[in-house]
Amino acid sequence: MIAYDIASISYGIFASPDFLAQNKRITVPAQLEKLPLIHSKSEKVLLQGPLQSITITVEPQIRINSDEAMISAAVEGLGIALRIPLWAAESLTKSGSLIQILGE
Repeated sequence: MIAYDIASISYGIFASPDFLAQNKRITVPAQLEKLPLIHSKSEKVLLQGPLQSITITVEPQIRINSDEAMISAAVEGLGIALRIPLWAAESLTKSGSLIQILGE
């Protein structure tokens, strides 16, 4: 059997402009652990960037196992949505309804 990579999915961290206006500016991944998170489960999450990788412990205040529902909760300002496919949030980031956090 031979395996081939046929696609890759990039993920991001997103919040609404209103949520970000009410909270301290997020400049490092460790700050996420102290904010309301929207995610499917408690776990350690590896965040990879072009210059470094870091693992954070995620204890979501809102547990949702659907990308669409996580996105909706983030748009409503309920917290920060973790591991959302970039393609799924693209139209909302273009419209200004969501902002990608720590995208670089």
